[in-house]
Amino acid sequence: MTVGIVGLGSIGRAVGALATAFGCRVVATRRRPGAGSDEARPERAAGLAAGEFAFGEMMLERVGGPETLPSLLAESDFVVLATPLTPDTEEMIDAATLALMKPGAWLINIARGRLVDERALIRALRDGPLGGAILDTFRDEPLPPSSPFYDLPNVIVTPHTSWSSGRVVDRSVELFCDNLRRYAAGEPLLNVVDPARGY
Repeated sequence: MTVGIVGLGSIGRAVGALATAFGCRVVATRRRPGAGSDEARPERAAGLAAGEFAFGEMMLERVGGPETLPSLLAESDFVVLATPLTPDTEEMIDAATLALMKPGAWLINIARGRLVDERALIRALRDGPLGGAILDTFRDEPLPPSSPFYDLPNVIVTPHTSWSSGRVVDRSVELFCDNLRRYAAGEPLLNVVDPARGY
């Protein structure tokens, strides 16, 4: 089984680690394919030395840039969207990219609804090549009761809760406290938004 991960931030790496634990082959794309050795990576602030890998990254078979998305789609049994929404990623999954997907593959969107052209997705779910989809995010939320996604037997709809876990509040408080300590000490903050990147 091949899992393709689109977006290799902390969530994408965690998905990759879980998939490899189940024996899956994992390939990925990220905005900057060489970011694994980039000293400016956010993980460097977490204490990783040059040449070290963040959780889940070392187990991936291949990491490419955005230009490798077509090959990832063609070889993946499951495609997991874990990329931020930016002008470059809006509707990155459209009719043309859906047509490149491996017949019978499943699309899993745990990121942002506007990454996907929903009309094209519905056609691909009804007519192929997709085998199915697991959708946690949508262009319009909450998803209207009249949405055709509810009527498709090969779709699993969840209410934008893939982020939720028993530890999510604890982790958020820990991050806030760590950043407050860092701010008071004049140290670099974690999880800082970069307006130039859009996330």
